[in-house]
Amino acid sequence: MKPKVTEHQVQALIVDALKLANLTVLHTSAYRQKGSSGVAKGVPDLLVAHPLISGLWIGIEIKKPGPVRWSSPEQKELYDSGKILLAQSPETALRHVRNACVGTTWNPVVRVKAVADIDRVLNPIDGGKK
Repeated sequence: MKPKVTEHQVQALIVDALKLANLTVLHTSAYRQKGSSGVAKGVPDLLVAHPLISGLWIGIEIKKPGPVRWSSPEQKELYDSGKILLAQSPETALRHVRNACVGTTWNPVVRVKAVADIDRVLNPIDGGKK
């Protein structure tokens, strides 16, 4: 029987992959403990940015593979409205950030560098699929 993967394990793999792609990663879940923490309900687990693209932070909610169980109605509402993204694997997280970088209106040279950083990590994972 295959051991169950925890959300924490999935998040660790995703954070490692994002950092390999030269991305800045902030863990918002580190501040959410039981009780009041000052972090609003629905805030995603990770905020991700490329150091060359100023002002663009991507919110990614991490869930373990399988059916998604939302921790709050606010979280599901943010996802349904497209304000945060969902990742259940490093490949999915990298692809979300790549797509966001491609879609920016910032300097094209910066966009190319950001996408190249992500592709360097993503290509060995997904076999070069775009």
